[in-house]
Amino acid sequence: MSRKSMLLVSACIMIATFNAFAQGATARQSARRPMRVLVVNDDGYDAPGINLLFDALKQAGYEAWLVGPATNQSGVGTAINAKMGPPVAYRKIAENVYSFDGTPSDCVIFALTALMAGAAPDLVISGVNDGPNVGVAQFNSGTVAGAARAVKHGIPAIASSVGLRMDELRSGFPSSKKYLPDAAAFTVKVVGELRKRWLDGEPMLPAGCGLSINYQPYAWDEMAGIVYVRNETPAAFQFLYTLPKDKDGAVAVMNMELFKKPARPEPETDDGDILYTKSVAISVFRASWEADDAERAQVAATLSGLVR
Repeated sequence: MSRKSMLLVSACIMIATFNAFAQGATARQSARRPMRVLVVNDDGYDAPGINLLFDALKQAGYEAWLVGPATNQSGVGTAINAKMGPPVAYRKIAENVYSFDGTPSDCVIFALTALMAGAAPDLVISGVNDGPNVGVAQFNSGTVAGAARAVKHGIPAIASSVGLRMDELRSGFPSSKKYLPDAAAFTVKVVGELRKRWLDGEPMLPAGCGLSINYQPYAWDEMAGIVYVRNETPAAFQFLYTLPKDKDGAVAVMNMELFKKPARPEPETDDGDILYTKSVAISVFRASWEADDAERAQVAATLSGLVR
């Protein structure tokens, strides 16, 4: 073997050894520090759900950060502050706890690019939301949008929501508030399972994917179990516009059909179905509005007549 070949082989061995050492060091480094978790929401920084989750994460030994909107931002979806230049108010409430005058997506961006720029979170959790995010509600949810924003920037994320009991429509769904601590505790259990992969240096979730958890408001020992479901598509309208003759304009009203139990076969396959059950629903979502290769090819074939 020539000297040049020997040097090349030696270099390859050194590179392979270094890569193996670096991968091992990454895993060992993960084991030496607590997993860093950022929590955001759309109900506001002082809402019970996010604070229950923040406290539960700290008690479980995680390095928890809380960045919540200064005011309630429910239903804003993926909206962001697009005004460049003017200062945006934020306030330190306590150690690792901040309020930010923006949307849930703004809170994620603020945390990732400013507060935690030197030490990014390993995981982002949005919630726990006071109310379910199923069906079309997932599409316009600030809670789900906060998680999706993190996933879009390459950080695994969870949206966590507590469901509601359909028989409590007239009483204001008191069980949803009662079982917020249970939903927070379950979310921390999910984090514990993901942490096992993090400690091994493995991706916690498939690339580009996040989780949306909807925890029905019952005691854990009453639960039927955990179901993995798809987000309802096509989805029923969450609210409708009406055109009353005695008003000058359209009026938005709740779609009351949503509160009627659908005639669907068991087991439940859509996330909306769990509102009539004692289950925890977990759906996997993609943060990219991106079709796969087969779908792109199908559209290209359909539009082939456009090619000159």
